[in-house]
Amino acid sequence: MEYTIMLGSNLGNKLMYLERAIEQLSVHCGTIAKKSQVYETASWGFEAPSFLNQAVIVVSELMPKNFFKKTQKIEKELGREEQYKAQKRYYSRTIDIDILFIDNLIINSSELIVPHSRLANRRFVLVPLSEIQPNKVHPILNKTVLDLLQTCTDNSDVKLFCD
Repeated sequence: MEYTIMLGSNLGNKLMYLERAIEQLSVHCGTIAKKSQVYETASWGFEAPSFLNQAVIVVSELMPKNFFKKTQKIEKELGREEQYKAQKRYYSRTIDIDILFIDNLIINSSELIVPHSRLANRRFVLVPLSEIQPNKVHPILNKTVLDLLQTCTDNSDVKLFCD
């Protein structure tokens, strides 16, 4: 299966957290088939340090539920603090691993919603995603990632990160 992932970090050595997440995904989840460049964006929905974001495609034999559990374990191992998750919708984190797409599947369970429910409304997701999957068709909206980016109403600044 092909998993399209979005990584984000806005605490500590952000670039290192993205790199370690990719390394852990390759060890525990599958083969890294493609990754975007790293982008820097302002926090979305709350006041906090800027985020680094990167889109990644992982080819895996894991079923969605197991893949999701592995990503949650990687987040925890890389220092994501779960106690904040219940308190706030948006908060700073060492690493965030979101599953955007799994092939062309549509999943709507209590644990996992795929495609990611808010990806079409966020430039910080669509810009890196359009770099690696511009022609990927959203299986619910029936629009390509590039089309979604062109019609996105979020005007947040998303710029290439230069370390």
